[in-house]
Amino acid sequence: MSREALPLDRARQGTALALTILALILSVGAYALAGMGRRGHIPVNLALYGSIFALETGSSRGVRRVRHARFVVLAIDSVRL
Repeated sequence: MSREALPLDRARQGTALALTILALILSVGAYALAGMGRRGHIPVNLALYGSIFALETGSSRGVRRVRHARFVVLAIDSVRL
């Protein structure tokens, strides 16, 4: 692999991380808004929901770095769905 291709790959990883964080914020925010709309207050387990989602997303990103364990990525993504 040439040295010119490496910065592009790192830039894509940074973009993927930023979009993942944005997805986390939007999903937790949507959960909070849905709870407020249905019951009039923020759900009690909002922090638990956010932390589980963040840990799962972080573990999925961590496993993706290990290129020889693609079957683990498939298992994690299927559990998420």
